[in-house]
Parts: sequence; C-alpha cells; structure tokens
Amino acid sequence: MPIDRPVVISYVDDDKETVLKKRTFVTSLQAAGILTVNRTRLSSSSKMSWSSSASRSSSPATHSYRLYFYAEVDLLNGKERSMTNEELIEELEKLVDKEEKIEEVLYYTNPLNGWQLYKGAVKPCSWLASWKGSVHHAYIVFETKSWWWSIEKNDAGIIIQRSKQIEFVRDMHVRVRRKENRATGIGCEKSKTATNKTVKQLIEHIHEKGYVNEMYHALEKNCQEFADKIYEFL
Repeated sequence: MPIDRPVVISYVDDDKETVLKKRTFVTSLQAAGILTVNRTRLSSSSKMSWSSSASRSSSPATHSYRLYFYAEVDLLNGKERSMTNEELIEELEKLVDKEEKIEEVLYYTNPLNGWQLYKGAVKPCSWLASWKGSVHHAYIVFETKSWWWSIEKNDAGIIIQRSKQIEFVRDMHVRVRRKENRATGIGCEKSKTATNKTVKQLIEHIHEKGYVNEMYHALEKNCQEFADKIYEFL
C-alpha cells in the first residue's frame, strides 16, 4: 500500500555504510511503486523528502557502484553485505558455497508502473508497442541444490538475493512486493537448464566483466541488458 504522507529520511551523522543501506531500501520502495522522490542536492547534512505515488520518480538515483547481497532475504534479520567489485570475490566466498551448482535459470519481468497494458519481452503487435510494452524490469532467478537466488541491476547497484523459498526472490525485491497491476504482473519469459555453471563461476564472471563498476543507464546499461547477459552466461 502506498505511503500517504511525506516521509523525511535524514543522512545526518550517518556513516557511508548506513547511507548505502538507506538508499538501497528506498530504491526498493521506489521499484515497488510505494514512494517517489523529491530530491535536492545532497551534502553531509542534507535530508531527503518523499511523497507517495504509484509510479517511479523521474529524479535520478545515486548509483553506488556496489553489489548488495541478501544472504537470507526471507528473514528480517538475515545476513546482508555490500561490496565493491574489488571486494566481490573475497566477501562472497565467505558467504556462499562456491562449488554449489546452478541447476535451473529463469528470466523474469514485471511492470514498472500501474498503467502498462503489457510488459513482455516480445511485443504482441505493432500498435500495442506505443503502450511501452518493452518497458519493464527484468531479473534472473536461478536454483541450486540448497537455495533459490535472484540477481538484478537497478539504479542503485547490483542486487543478489537468496532464500530457501522461491517466493522471496521471485515475487519480492529486498522484502518488498515487486510491482504489479491488474493488466499484467510478474512473469517468467523463458527458462533453461543451466550449463553446468557454479555459483563461484558466476561470481568470477561478474568480477571479470566489471558489472559492478558500470554506471546505470536507462536505455543502455539497464536491468534488461544486465539480465540478458547473465542469462546468456548461465
């Protein structure tokens, strides 16, 4: 349910790690259509005010050049880490079973707002294309022997989630319900059996390609482009 009153989030006296966590949380609320941003230029003593809306803000978000890993996203107090590309391999190797094999890969999409008539990766016909059917969020869900995972890119960074239940990574983004509407919702566009890749190989691939260091761009370096590359690799 959208928040029906202004909310002020202060960064005063926050350290860098706390600021990044707050921004990631707020970005997840934006993606779910719960908040939009009224943003002023930030300084060390600045505040941000937020108002409710059903669509995402047009204001640019601050890209953190970090990967956020939610090791137990189905738990309110589950393990969470954020890391740079340089820290990626060392940090994730402490948290995951590196040799765990990826068994199945699924490519999911969901709409960005409440008025899209469709959001599929394939446009059904030319006259519907004007309704922005290709405008959608895309992300990858994959299964290993012990876990369900999701990996995606947004305007804050790269997010990896892990849970014992698929619902917490497929239907939720950092414990907030993914955006849906009456016409369309969360859908699996395609799936495949993984090509004998391990979690370690995925981590190394992300590191070697430098995806964490890539700036988010709405038309080029966006969630769909990232999901396409990860799906192809796996």
